[in-house]
Amino acid sequence: MDVAALETRLTRMEQRIAELERENQSLRAAASESRDGAKQGESLPRRDVLKGAAYALGAASLSLMGTQRAEAATGYMQYGATNDAGTLLTRLGSSTYKWTLELTNADPSTGRALVATSNGGNAVDAVVQGNSFGNGVNVRVYGLGHGVWVEKPSGAYQGHAVLAYQKDPTSLYAAIAGVTSGAGPGLHGRGEGSGSGVWGEINDSSKTQAAIIGTTEGTGPAIEGRSVLGRGGVFQGNKAQLRLIASAATTKPAKGSRGDLFVDSTGRLWYCKTGGSTTGWKQLA
Repeated sequence: MDVAALETRLTRMEQRIAELERENQSLRAAASESRDGAKQGESLPRRDVLKGAAYALGAASLSLMGTQRAEAATGYMQYGATNDAGTLLTRLGSSTYKWTLELTNADPSTGRALVATSNGGNAVDAVVQGNSFGNGVNVRVYGLGHGVWVEKPSGAYQGHAVLAYQKDPTSLYAAIAGVTSGAGPGLHGRGEGSGSGVWGEINDSSKTQAAIIGTTEGTGPAIEGRSVLGRGGVFQGNKAQLRLIASAATTKPAKGSRGDLFVDSTGRLWYCKTGGSTTGWKQLA
């Protein structure tokens, strides 16, 4: 054993001895008070003497909680130092409080409350057990930063930056859901390399659902495409490049917007050449 390890053990022993001395002094003080009360001619049962000593010991223990190390079966947990559990498990548990562990970092610049690192498995596993609506991870951000920041550095090209897997085949919930109450989108994808901003894929040839679907209960379009230099939309398909579902109406709308295409219930295709005009529609087929 090296000198540093011996010094560490000696420091621990000195701290423990000091703690025991403080507890001993508390017990002596309690016993002395009990004897002083008995000198007044009152008979103090042994049970009351022990009870007073126990109270004193409890008070001494509470006073030491701020400085005493948390002792486990395999050793002490030390704060402000590196603790190596080796191949053993360290566990914290609670049954009634809102949270088991609270971490706080008061550094206003780049301080982190938690850093989790793994050389193989998951760095963090969050599990919600039972029939509960609790979240696996609940993040609140009151500043200017992001709720979740995930970065894969250059060279770590395998694996997604974020992977969400909804494994229940009967579930109607999304693997990733984004909800916004402001003017920004619920989901935003941006491609800065050669990749697309958003990609929807169905990799099973037997499936018939759409890879991307847009719905709205308002008067705006369900899907809108904009391009500054190119085309607003490009479509490619084996059966058809584009399909317009026929309307239940027997003819075109009374008025339209320039550029509208409309298919009535009889299959006629109409094109609106002049917006807002009742005579602006032209039949194409």
